[in-house]
Amino acid sequence: MAETFATKSYPVEKYASFRPTYPPELYQAILDYHQGDKNFAIDLGCGTGIVTTELVRQAEFSYVVGVDPSEAMLDYAKKTSPNAQFVHGRAESLPWVADKSVDLITAGTAAHWFEPAWWKEAERILKPNGTVAVFIYGGLWPDPSHPKADLLRQTMFSFANELGFSSTGNLICHEMYDGLPLPGGGYPTKLAQHKRIDWNRQGLGDRLVMADQMSLRTWRERVYTYGPAHRWRIENPSKVGNKHFDPIEKTIESLKLILEIKDDDDEEKKFLCGHSLSILLFRYENN
Repeated sequence: MAETFATKSYPVEKYASFRPTYPPELYQAILDYHQGDKNFAIDLGCGTGIVTTELVRQAEFSYVVGVDPSEAMLDYAKKTSPNAQFVHGRAESLPWVADKSVDLITAGTAAHWFEPAWWKEAERILKPNGTVAVFIYGGLWPDPSHPKADLLRQTMFSFANELGFSSTGNLICHEMYDGLPLPGGGYPTKLAQHKRIDWNRQGLGDRLVMADQMSLRTWRERVYTYGPAHRWRIENPSKVGNKHFDPIEKTIESLKLILEIKDDDDEEKKFLCGHSLSILLFRYENN
């Protein structure tokens, strides 16, 4: 279902505006693990360039290339990330990249769309002391200190089952990559997972590392960029925005009751929530 994000109907501008960015802790974890140079990084499934940009700015790699199958996503990325390069393509085939030339390969909330064969391509292009960093953010969780946190948590996830339209990739995403095909699964490579770091798994923890003060309006806009939500809207145009039939709007109405929001004007009232975050780090087995 990666094709969802490459269709002309997909709202790229809203994706760029309402999807979250990754926290400094993530990039620091990559740098702490990485043993190689910082000359050449490739960001696979780069979308609008959220990670690509930070590999230049925060991680300070000299040359960074973002790769994505969506021309619309790349067009947006090129406008907003002038210090990186962008190439139309897929993770499974990077013929323009020389063998053993890349210091760092990243895939931010994208690897669940890749075919397992991408690991062989990663092994081909990665330098002997290089790093592969695969990371994923999960659903939105309410602030655990909120007095109605449990009820908010149940309600915020209630729309997903009613929406349907989830693919295998979505399910892998929901499981925070517990079921992601790893090196060796039918495509033997010399890469191996060396480390995994989880932040706020299942919304737990004293501090949400991907926290946002969100209004119901921004919550709605973010959720509408999710693949299953976009596919539902395409198939149900007459129900979109109807608080009786649109699963997301029905959830909004329930959240209004919990948060004691009485009318549409109060939809800008902020509440704290955040995403869980996991990163899987790989290098060659003998490193």
